[in-house]
Amino acid sequence: MNETPLIRAADARRVADFTFPLLTDTSLAQPLASPRVRTAALLLVLLAVAILARFQTLGNPVLEYDEQFYRFVGEQMLHGQLPYVDIWDRKPIGLFLIYAAAAGFWGETALAYQAMALLFVVATAWTLYAMAQRLSRNRLTPFAVATLYIFWLNLLEGTGGQSPVFYLLPVCLAASLVLKSFAQPWVEERRLVLRGWAVAVLVGLAVQIKYTVVLEGGYFLLAMLWLLHRSGIGYPRLAACALGWGGAVMAPTVLAGLVYLGLGHGQEWWFANFQSVLLRKPLHTDLSDLAGSLAAMVPLLVIAGWSLSRLPRIRTQTRFVIGWAGAALLAIVALWSFLPHYWMPLLPPTLLLCVMAFDRARALAFAALLAGGIASPLVVAHSIWLHGDQRNYDNMLAAMGPGPHCIFLFEGFPALNGASSCRLTPFTFPGHLNAGWEADALGIDTVKEVKRIMRQRPDFVVRTSPFWEFGNREASAALMAVLERDYHVIHVERTGRRWLKLIYALKQPGTPSAASRETPASRRSPGAT
Repeated sequence: MNETPLIRAADARRVADFTFPLLTDTSLAQPLASPRVRTAALLLVLLAVAILARFQTLGNPVLEYDEQFYRFVGEQMLHGQLPYVDIWDRKPIGLFLIYAAAAGFWGETALAYQAMALLFVVATAWTLYAMAQRLSRNRLTPFAVATLYIFWLNLLEGTGGQSPVFYLLPVCLAASLVLKSFAQPWVEERRLVLRGWAVAVLVGLAVQIKYTVVLEGGYFLLAMLWLLHRSGIGYPRLAACALGWGGAVMAPTVLAGLVYLGLGHGQEWWFANFQSVLLRKPLHTDLSDLAGSLAAMVPLLVIAGWSLSRLPRIRTQTRFVIGWAGAALLAIVALWSFLPHYWMPLLPPTLLLCVMAFDRARALAFAALLAGGIASPLVVAHSIWLHGDQRNYDNMLAAMGPGPHCIFLFEGFPALNGASSCRLTPFTFPGHLNAGWEADALGIDTVKEVKRIMRQRPDFVVRTSPFWEFGNREASAALMAVLERDYHVIHVERTGRRWLKLIYALKQPGTPSAASRETPASRRSPGAT
């Protein structure tokens, strides 16, 4: 007996046209005729994709180590702590302001900054969609580019709030203005100059999230200067634009420095943001990190290369995107560290270079989407297994018992800093005191600092096993000498196959708390007054 289908084919097609109007080649349904409604529909779809892609990690307090620390700094800023003075790091203040804003808006929880990161991801994906439209001849490709950006972030440790997740939005907005100028056959001089100012402002904001953005931003502004030169502008005005735009790029950084100078901490700001970078030893290259990064990026790079090889003539706007990819790659090489999240800036231009391939072969776009959709949750699940989750964090807190506790975090989850009732040192990020390349870059003797901290006899000390091959051996030896004498292991938490997080407790629990002996001066970074 023939059964009547619950949904006829024609009805299913209408549903698809209404839900995904930007993916179909048929005429749009009347309710979605308005560009504003179409944009809203696209944003809702991208938001849904981003939530699904990042759902596994939402609320996890122990994602990547860096962002655990950024969250801690942002939350402490709401309580009057000053980066570079009370809590030391060399990241620009803009990154910490984003985390502080997330905590201020939505509370001091991991979900707050992760929600903020999700919104940045959606906005960046939408920007890439608009850019891909300028290079593509159909509606599927731009959506594929935007969706692949969301998926591929997860393959590059971008499932949470690493700094590229935030600064790629202003970078992509700036790049979109340059691309727009290249795509148009003629743009009046005044409009080019105004776009150049907008690009400079966006780059300046991005630089205050990550300083290496200056390489990509410099390339964008050189491209705008070339467009101005092509329009016939004279060299004096060209030089004036270059100086003005350069000043706009520097303005947020100069403003940050002036604020710290006004607070009496200009020297600490200068040392942390610039001087300490020159003192740090070259970062060691972990081949496993490089292998993981290449495994994620090579498929897209191969597609991009095939895409370019099939073009009979490379258009000017495509040449701009190639140059952008080169500038992003130069920033990776300049850092000489190949951690997966350092490759994220290469992702937007690489995806845009895939546009022509996706236009030629839609099956390739679908295959990439399918691969990203499958690989993304698997990579995230492996990352959670390797780094830990809420359960691991709760286990460690439970092992310490009811607070307050004074905790010294030499290694382990930076998020545990938020559970400490004292501030033993401004160097609260474990990587500052335990990394070998930081030994001469902090403005202090790291061994003496560890000894000074341990003289305050914190209630608990957290470290990891086995010893990190790139660790600060002298500082670690100084710590172990005290731990073996005065402390004992009360808890071991395993993450991944080999990493153990050990909690040491004082053998004499009646010892006065370190917090009770702490003075404001002991919490100040080098050079503070």
